[in-house]
Amino acid sequence: MSEWKVIPSDQFVRDMKWMGKRYPRETAQMIRNLDEYRAHLKDYGNPMRMVEYSYVHREYVGLPRHRTATARIRCSNLPTCFYCYVQAYELHLICAGDKQRQSKDNKYCKDYVSQF
Repeated sequence: MSEWKVIPSDQFVRDMKWMGKRYPRETAQMIRNLDEYRAHLKDYGNPMRMVEYSYVHREYVGLPRHRTATARIRCSNLPTCFYCYVQAYELHLICAGDKQRQSKDNKYCKDYVSQF
């Protein structure tokens, strides 16, 4: 099996800096979840097979004529999450945020994924 390549977007890097200041515990949990997610991607190959992991949720960004899914990784009781997209053996880290920013994050994900 090929090695997974992680590609963080500029927005993801900015969001993680902001999240680290505002939600330090939750950000640490997000990083642990990301490490676990990456480890399981090596085993499963397809993130949509990871149904037993409660922190992975499908988010449909609604591209026309494509049913494209990003993963929303929830971390802790405070609704913080990051969004990623898998293409071949590339894990695109799109953005991160809290519940108040969810609609903005979904729009950004739709725009980001449409470039593929």
